[in-house]
Order: sequence, then structure tokens, then C-alpha cells
Amino acid sequence: MNPDLPSTKLNFQPTQRPLVKACHVCGGNKIYYLFSTSDYRAVRCQDCGLVFLNPQPSEAELARIYGADYFLGSENSAERQAVREIKGATAGLYLSEIRRYHGAGTGRLLEIGCGNGDFLVQAESAGWQVTGVEYTAAACATAQGRLKNGEVRCGELAGLKLPPDQYDLCVIADVLEHVRSPLELLREIHRVLKPGGTLFVATPSLDSWSARLLRQKWRNSRPST
Repeated sequence: MNPDLPSTKLNFQPTQRPLVKACHVCGGNKIYYLFSTSDYRAVRCQDCGLVFLNPQPSEAELARIYGADYFLGSENSAERQAVREIKGATAGLYLSEIRRYHGAGTGRLLEIGCGNGDFLVQAESAGWQVTGVEYTAAACATAQGRLKNGEVRCGELAGLKLPPDQYDLCVIADVLEHVRSPLELLREIHRVLKPGGTLFVATPSLDSWSARLLRQKWRNSRPST
């Protein structure tokens, strides 16, 4: 339910907040107001349950949110170190879960929304041939500098026009809730995955106790996260 990454397919002015009239997932038009957060409205599709901001953030607002400082976090060095340690531990957990499902073998790995490359670094060390995709240019440069042989592509997945049937594994962690159309992203992932490839998804749950308790005060309800 976080704000959505820009889409080159949408035709509206950069400062205009696009109004969604039909659900991006099921196409239903029974969309009802849930609550407000900051000056955004959260709505739910009655047919499939998708929750999203409507109107959605403008391209200009998203450019400010996903700017060079998006992944910097705190200016305090101790807090930054703590965050790095948490991200490193999370990356290790994800790799463990992937091995449980995908098996011990490696291959070509694509991570969408790779940020500063914390997961890619560990995946590369584990033997994967890694490629990252990241919207924020500063994060792309940071992630690329941390890899030995992998590559990081800057932009949106659909805009990169990657060849089909290329990857054994695709990872999207804390990404799906950011895109304007989750279904379009998943279709593009399906296109670039090899037949029988694995998709690993981590995303905040609206069914979690914290989401149900905090509602608009929930961290993942804020447009800037």
C-alpha cells in the first residue's frame, strides 16, 4: 500500500495525481474508501480486496520520495550500521528460504528493487550470477560498486526490455506494494523467468496484527516508505 513506482505507460502530467477508476488486479470498479493517511486516501477493491492509494501519488511526488536520499536512512553512523546488519541478516534469511524451495543449485538471479545491493552481495557470494534492477540512480551506483561480477540496471523492469526466459530465480522483496499495477509487474517477471523458474516475494501483509491495529498509523501506510 506504499506509493507506486512511476510507469511510462500512464498518460498524465508529472504533477497530476492519477485517479484509478478500475482495480489494477481484477478490473473491478467497486472501490471503497478505507481511511486517509497524510493527504492520501486508501481504498479497497470489493471484488479482490486490493488496497491502494487513490488518487495515486504524482510522478513529481514519486521522484521526490525515491530520490538520492531514499536509501540513506539515518545520518547517525551507529544507526546506519544497525540497519546494515539487519538488512544483511534479512538477506541471509531470504537465501535460506529460497534454498528450501528452489534447492541448493544456483543459476541466474534477478532482483527487482535491489536498493543498495545488500541481498545481491550475499547471493553473489553464494554462487548466483546476479542482476539487479533499481529505480533510484544513486542506489544503482552503490549496488554496482559492491558487486564483483554482477550487474545493476537502472530503471523499471518493463522499460529495460530484457530478453525472455533468462532467469532461474527472481526476487522482489518490499517491492510489490510500491508498483502501480502489480499484475503488470508479475506478467513481466513471468516473461523473463525461465520455464519452471522460481519467484520469491516478500511484502507487508494487511492481515498482520500491526496493520489491523495501527491502520493509517502503520509504517507501511505512509506514502514515504
